[in-house]
Amino acid sequence: MTEPLSIWITGAPIEPARRDQGSFADMIVRHIGDSWSGDYQLVDCENLHEPLPSHGQVAGVVVTGSPAHVQDQEPWMIRCQSALHALAGTGTPVLGICFGHQLLGQAFGGGVAPNPRGPEFGIVPIELSCDDELLGAAGTHYAAMAHFDSVRALPEGASLLARSAREELAAVRYAPRVWGVQFHPEMDEAIARHYVEYYGAAWDDAAGRAARAEGDYAGQLLRRFARLCSARE
Repeated sequence: MTEPLSIWITGAPIEPARRDQGSFADMIVRHIGDSWSGDYQLVDCENLHEPLPSHGQVAGVVVTGSPAHVQDQEPWMIRCQSALHALAGTGTPVLGICFGHQLLGQAFGGGVAPNPRGPEFGIVPIELSCDDELLGAAGTHYAAMAHFDSVRALPEGASLLARSAREELAAVRYAPRVWGVQFHPEMDEAIARHYVEYYGAAWDDAAGRAARAEGDYAGQLLRRFARLCSARE
């Protein structure tokens, strides 16, 4: 494996989460573990002077979450959207997480706006409507949510994969090797609790217990993505 796995950093976690487990990139790398044996490339998306990798330069791309709002359409967001849309047709695997999912939604024409059902925090059930090579088997799974905004509409040509109680587009396949998930596969229960406490939301004990019973669904998803990137070589 000569090409790195690229993590596009679009923002930082809330301070309690950062003190506990580091940056979003730290959490992603920790969950992937030894499923990726190559190097990582960290890209600061807000730095307009830092080049964004293109096809052939990376084995895959993970786009992190952020407290920013895609609908603000700042120059660095527009640049990322263009680069992600260009990667979609190349076969390069891409995973957009929360804000990263919304960047993909905007890039593909779905738009982004505040979630009309309100913000969503904590461990929540995710209803996966079909088997998917990245998200796993159809059925109910559990993952952390921490968001105010949502992709407004399913873009033309994209496939809806999963919903939650408040999020109609909880997971979308935008292109054959391009996925966006509104939930946070890099967050464990401890980080999800930090967000619930920080924003004064309610913790769902039943969902937390169900997530522990299911096992590390979030980590499994990230490890599958890393293996999918490895398989391209």
